[in-house]
Amino acid sequence: MERWDFLAMRVRCALYPDDPRVIDQLFTMGGWLHDSGDACAWDVAHRTANVLMDTAEDTALPWQWRCQCLDQVARPLGVMQHIGRMSDAPPHMSSEYRRITQALVQRLSALEIHRESW
Repeated sequence: MERWDFLAMRVRCALYPDDPRVIDQLFTMGGWLHDSGDACAWDVAHRTANVLMDTAEDTALPWQWRCQCLDQVARPLGVMQHIGRMSDAPPHMSSEYRRITQALVQRLSALEIHRESW
């Protein structure tokens, strides 16, 4: 989990804004966490979506990095939507998953990224 947190920080702080592979590494590490049983798919997807959206909204970061994060946020949101529709999830959790996912989708729909003029 520490490695994933480190990668999330690299994404969130745009430590390598010209290297979009950092985002792919975050997804890969999240998959490993899930596959190893260290985290459930919902938690990984939810945290990843929040990191990407927080980064996309941060006007102090480079525009191209914010756009990269915005481009990738659909991946964890898709996972979250899938889990929310799964029939084997407890009913109270399915509705909670759907509510949280819908809130993130609404947040995403309101997000505006303006290119700063230099």
